Amino acid sequence: MRPNVAELNVFQARGTLATPRGPVSVAWKASPSPAFDMNIRARESVPITVDLPLRDGSKRVIVEKIVVWPEEEAKGAKPASVASVERIGDRLRVRVSGRNSYQLRVE
Repeated sequence: MRPNVAELNVFQARGTLATPRGPVSVAWKASPSPAFDMNIRARESVPITVDLPLRDGSKRVIVEKIVVWPEEEAKGAKPASVASVERIGDRLRVRVSGRNSYQLRVE
């Protein structure tokens, strides 16, 4: 998933996508500040990759109430559902699996 907040000038969206492994539901909301919230629901067996937008002023990314970025603030801690976290330009790629719902936040 790759929400395009700036490119589309859209500040919230929600939907469900049918996949071979079952439905994936997503809802996200962005504010004019760097704040961005995303909720995902899927079967536990469905791995999810999200490219979160890092906008001007983004200071941290939180998954399940645990800071996962920046690395110096995360200090290696991450929820068991987070497989990996990788910065790619103005995005943070987060791979999650093993749960049926996820809460992600950019502050």
